[in-house]
Amino acid sequence: MIRRYLIAGLFTLLPLVVTLWILRGIFNALVGIFVEPLTWVALKVGLPTPTFSVLALFSALATLLLLLLVGALMGNFIGRQLLTWMDEVMLHVPVVKGIYGATKQLINAIQSNQVN
Repeated sequence: MIRRYLIAGLFTLLPLVVTLWILRGIFNALVGIFVEPLTWVALKVGLPTPTFSVLALFSALATLLLLLLVGALMGNFIGRQLLTWMDEVMLHVPVVKGIYGATKQLINAIQSNQVN
């Protein structure tokens, strides 16, 4: 009986834990991207080194802006052509090909499930 409860608890919490773990990794990666540029700008302007809160806020805003720009770009012919070209390039790089291809298939599967 205890074993059944443990397994039920594991299968209940595992999707949540994995989702939070992935989101945390993405968030930390985004914050990490902006550490050096923001620190450099702050030093050039004479401001103190940005705190993690400032980096997190800036990263979130920059990510939203990037998503909006890419989404708007994909709405026109030039954006779709750029995406096709990028797909071709990524699928010809040996190690990147497997990761990019698998990720692309996963995203396409998720999108097709949302449409149905």
